[in-house]
Amino acid sequence: AHELGNPLNSIAIHLQLIERQTRDLILPQELSNSLQVCIAEVKRLDEIIKHFLQAVRPQAPKLKETDLVKLVEKVLSILSPQLSNLHINVELKAQGSLPYARVDEARIHQAFFNLIKNAIEAIGTDGWIRISLFTDASDLVVAFADSGTGMSSTQAAQLFNTQPSSTKPQGHGIGMLIVRRIMKEHGGTVEIESKTGLGSVIYLKFPLDNKYRKKLADQTLPES
Repeated sequence: AHELGNPLNSIAIHLQLIERQTRDLILPQELSNSLQVCIAEVKRLDEIIKHFLQAVRPQAPKLKETDLVKLVEKVLSILSPQLSNLHINVELKAQGSLPYARVDEARIHQAFFNLIKNAIEAIGTDGWIRISLFTDASDLVVAFADSGTGMSSTQAAQLFNTQPSSTKPQGHGIGMLIVRRIMKEHGGTVEIESKTGLGSVIYLKFPLDNKYRKKLADQTLPES
């Protein structure tokens, strides 16, 4: 993490220089957007490095009410050029009147990013990703389904090993470990459904607060 800091700082400085030097120019909107994405991603990488460096003295997540639909959309906007180039179609569906979640936005952003990147790498080209947000009796659920290569039950069981392996040829196998750690920090869980050749579905489950659970229960009570 320390070694990554120096080149990352250099990239940040050069991006800031480019931004200043082009401030008075009329840039194509796509180029301007790409520059802002690069700047934002460098800042996010810096936060990731800080997160790793704090691993020996973990800090509590900085929780705030967050619209998870908008957070998914934010991650998709960053990955949209890659998704478009690979001809991967993304469908986002959200149940009406979803509650906000009390989460650390930066950490959940990282979890969403990891899962979508994993899906992209599992698909390769010409496929789909379907992201669904809904509630059940006890959780706010974000489900990531893909048309990728899928995994055997043995491979799925190994995803959370402390000595991670990867089903991807050049993968490091730490992405899902990070996702699980982030969800654990939020009192949530990760569940996986996958079959070789048929793709995968990964569920992130955020526990609902008692007030929202009562509202759901009241809505499902039979009419007298």
